[in-house]
Amino acid sequence: MLQRRKNRDLFDLRHGLDQLALIEDIAPLLPAGIRFSDDDAIQAFERVWKELIARIKGDAWKLTDKALEELRVKKYPGLLSR
Repeated sequence: MLQRRKNRDLFDLRHGLDQLALIEDIAPLLPAGIRFSDDDAIQAFERVWKELIARIKGDAWKLTDKALEELRVKKYPGLLSR
């Protein structure tokens, strides 16, 4: 199943941010001594958003603002506010 429904990746990304620990599935994959915290995950998300997603041409995903506001209210008050 190579094709995915439109916006499914954004849904998965949002769902990942809603999880209790953003990094629990990444830690076992990292080399010994390398740390990757929830703060690092948020910084990575913000960098990808600002440097890649924001550059995609076309209309913005219609639920972007709603999804970001929900994430800010629930768990990440400073998300993409810098």
